[in-house]
Amino acid sequence: MSIFAVQDDETAGRQSTDPSGPDSPRPDASHTVVVARLDLLGPFRVMAAGGAVGDGLGRKAQALLAYLAATPGHRASRERLASLLWGERFDEQARQSLRQTLMALRRSFHDIVPNLLVVERMDVALGTALFVTDLAEFDRAAADADIARLRQAAGLWRGSFLADLDIPSPDYEDWLRGEREAWRLRMVAVLMRLAHLLLEAGEGGEARLTVNRLVELDPLNEAARQLELAVIARFSGAAAALQSYQAFVAMLNRELGVAPAAETRALAERLEQAVGVAATDLDLVPPAVVPAALLAGRKPRWRRVLPVLTVGLAVLAAGIGGWWWQAARETLPTVAAAAIRPSVLSFHIANTGGEDTGSAFREDLKTRIALLPVTSLAADRAVAAYVIETAVQAASGNRQAVNLRLIDSASGQTLWADSLTMPQPADSRIAAEIATKLYAELLVVLQHRRGPPPPVPPALQAGWDATAGSITREKVTQGRRIFQAALDAAPDDTAAQLGLAHYIALDLVNRWSQQREADAILAIDYLERVIHQMPRNSTAYLTLGMVYKARRDYGRALAAWQVELAIDPRDASAHAQVAHVNLLMGNIPEGIERAEMAIRLHPKSRAVDRAYFYAGMGYLLAGDYGQAEQRLASAIAANPVLPDGYAWRVAALAQAGRQAEAEALYADMKRRFPWWNVDHHFTQAVDRSMMERFTSGLGKVLQASR
Repeated sequence: MSIFAVQDDETAGRQSTDPSGPDSPRPDASHTVVVARLDLLGPFRVMAAGGAVGDGLGRKAQALLAYLAATPGHRASRERLASLLWGERFDEQARQSLRQTLMALRRSFHDIVPNLLVVERMDVALGTALFVTDLAEFDRAAADADIARLRQAAGLWRGSFLADLDIPSPDYEDWLRGEREAWRLRMVAVLMRLAHLLLEAGEGGEARLTVNRLVELDPLNEAARQLELAVIARFSGAAAALQSYQAFVAMLNRELGVAPAAETRALAERLEQAVGVAATDLDLVPPAVVPAALLAGRKPRWRRVLPVLTVGLAVLAAGIGGWWWQAARETLPTVAAAAIRPSVLSFHIANTGGEDTGSAFREDLKTRIALLPVTSLAADRAVAAYVIETAVQAASGNRQAVNLRLIDSASGQTLWADSLTMPQPADSRIAAEIATKLYAELLVVLQHRRGPPPPVPPALQAGWDATAGSITREKVTQGRRIFQAALDAAPDDTAAQLGLAHYIALDLVNRWSQQREADAILAIDYLERVIHQMPRNSTAYLTLGMVYKARRDYGRALAAWQVELAIDPRDASAHAQVAHVNLLMGNIPEGIERAEMAIRLHPKSRAVDRAYFYAGMGYLLAGDYGQAEQRLASAIAANPVLPDGYAWRVAALAQAGRQAEAEALYADMKRRFPWWNVDHHFTQAVDRSMMERFTSGLGKVLQASR
């Protein structure tokens, strides 16, 4: 289409969303530089001197360019690109496909921007001085606080990130899913800020168009809906705003079966009182809080982490970094080895790259694998069921190249292989990611050998249905009785073992069990048997994590849920549990982030009540009492028989100064759940002082009720 000519001072600011530093190449100040343009917000397109280029490229060539353009530093290893786009092929085939794609790309750009693609022995990069992206322009415009710049940012949005570039490759799908969610959230933040400014400036028509785009992009965002009501009321009157509110109420009821948050209802009450008042006289102040990390040039933490993860849900995998395992291993009690029967799987880690090469990495890998469900590290290669071969070599810069193979020691067959580069010394999080991916790949092989899992027998479905809608002590007792009876009749029934283990886990996490240690050992024993017969049974890993959580072995709990998310990246229950353990370990921002993500991704799931509850719990611990009360109200609306939701909302109301409401809700809670007590909250928390905001708020109500 057109030639992109930019002056040196502007080009320097457009090089990257994450500039590589003072040593990065810069165009000469006396010259104008011809660059290519890569647009990723919407359908992918590449333009350079002479017109569009991307139309003549294959889809994987486009995806490779897009990945480099969106990656900080605009550089990736050959191994990473091969795994990203051809992960389903054998190593040599993947590398050959990558070589052919790189040759095609260099031919395409040879006469236009010959140095755009920098191909090195180990890495592939984009010449940072030779291209611009809409991502970088969006970042810069979104960081400013004036209407013109925010309009510019909003105008760059042509649709979801790489809207037309889905490719059937697991690693690529994970990466793409995370990037799409990250950029959608940034666009939501821009539209919210822009709508606020337009409302303040009296720009009615544009404000209406902006909030329309906002609610279309994030229809369940109540802050956005409150802003929409304020805009409509200001420029069209309270009656029109009330019509929009009723439509929103109907949608929430239809889609989620919940009522609007307290703040939204309060705004509607003010609108009812204002019907008949001239629209220009209305002064409804909408919510003004926009996540700072989304408006600043800095990307949210979880978005920065997502591209490097190789397992699990990318948007969500950001919350389960390997450092959790390290923290849990160093500070928390672990399950005694003698308390668990011999494990089903065992591994031996062998060095094929020299005497001392990669020894630290191998030790870290051993530690991570030891945390995974039903695994052990064999001391002798002859008795190992599986061998992990590692070869670590020095690479360019301060990095090292690692080749990995998982071998069935009985047949000698290679079951899985991977190559990657990593910092030297290795980041322990990478070992955690590799261990989980390795384990998940092994489960695929084992499940294939055993065949598809059998369906749940109709006679046992009543056991699973016992807790439909809510989890109470009576329902858990009923479900446990059903599965125990099935096991009495058929002691080797795997489906019954799984059901009984799950209900034991519910007894344990709610502290209803009267024989906690014996129950935990029994549940783990059953789950090992289940995983042996059904290696990819997601419920087994979810349940195993719950048992370990009840024992405060959070390292193994998180490892089990990491495997669960590798099997089913959209499992709402696993995401909610990960959020809860984060909070219990004192990682409050991470816990809130994970719970909020679970709400956004799974608004209709049965586990959304827990996601709302853990989000409210996190906000309360962080001191954001208004947001805490809103989320806890949503938890109660989603599950009216969730006693902890009432208790934490009581504390939030009291801390927010709404003492009368807190006392009334507490009285209702005690009427509904006379057996409820606060003890299990303290026994689960790593640092009990972190519960001070909860106990302080609850104490204000307890003192008043005496």
